[in-house]
Amino acid sequence: FWDAGIAGQGEIIGVADTGVNPQSCYWKDLDHPFPYDTVNQDHRKVVSYMRGSSDGTDLHGHGSHVIASIAGEVLCSPTCGADAKFNGMAQTAKVAIWDILSSFSKMSELAIPDPLDTGLFKPLYGAGSRIFSNSWGGGPNVYTMQAQEIDQFSVDTPDALIVMAIGNTGTHGKGSAGSPAICKNCLSVGSHDNWDSKQSSADHVLL
Repeated sequence: FWDAGIAGQGEIIGVADTGVNPQSCYWKDLDHPFPYDTVNQDHRKVVSYMRGSSDGTDLHGHGSHVIASIAGEVLCSPTCGADAKFNGMAQTAKVAIWDILSSFSKMSELAIPDPLDTGLFKPLYGAGSRIFSNSWGGGPNVYTMQAQEIDQFSVDTPDALIVMAIGNTGTHGKGSAGSPAICKNCLSVGSHDNWDSKQSSADHVLL
């Protein structure tokens, strides 16, 4: 994609996760303050950072990994070589972040806005997001209220695409897809491990 000139130009990705470190070189902007609980389209990378019940930084690490994989761009890129090679897939895109890590749970629980359609996606949409990445979930294999709220937002907002992680229990087989990723009007993403017993663990192929 990069060779074809496709790197996320003009996009704002809405992400609900455990946040990022504002001082990281992948998010830092020397000319604009970090946009806590507001919207600033002029910030180099983060147009909005809604803190929810968090303390405004990533104390867990999950969000830093996920969000940087999406759109991280080192401050001195593309001139600083070694660090720039770790830029995200959509390195020129910006992000609108909702920090869903609960600061009252010792980093073990998420404080996800309720309802999802108006409590989470609508504010991120207002910040300019049209694509929404959500690497959380893993509930029961039933059509929950959260799945319904995702579908409702997709119907009400046809130019939006909600991407959900399908869960971490694929080895359980049939019925292991977790809600809310079983929503009907979203893009659910998972991975598949194609294991050959003749290969060593170092050759494990991820499809």
